[in-house]
Amino acid sequence: ERAKDSYERIYNAILKIAKDNDGKNVAVVSHGFVIRCLLTKLIYDDITKMSDTIISCNTSITQIEFYGDGTHKIVKCNDADHLPDDLKTFFVAK
Repeated sequence: ERAKDSYERIYNAILKIAKDNDGKNVAVVSHGFVIRCLLTKLIYDDITKMSDTIISCNTSITQIEFYGDGTHKIVKCNDADHLPDDLKTFFVAK
C-alpha cells in the first residue's frame, strides 16, 4: 500500500469511528505510524508534512475530540507522563 493510501484510509477510518460513536468516549489503540499519519492529516492536511509531525513515544496518549460539525480538537499529544523517564522511547517536550 502506498503511504498516501494509508494516510487517507487511516483518516477515513477515524472519522467513521467518530461518526458512529458521536457523543461517546472511544479508545483507539494503534501503532505510532498510524497516529503520526492521523496527526499530519489533522494538523497540516498535507502528507508531505509528515516529517514535521511528532513521532509518538511508545504507549503515549493522544486525545482528539471530534465534533458533529466535522471539526476536531487535539486535547493531548504524545502524553507519556504515566511512564518514568527511563522507559520513554523518545524525548517528550514539557
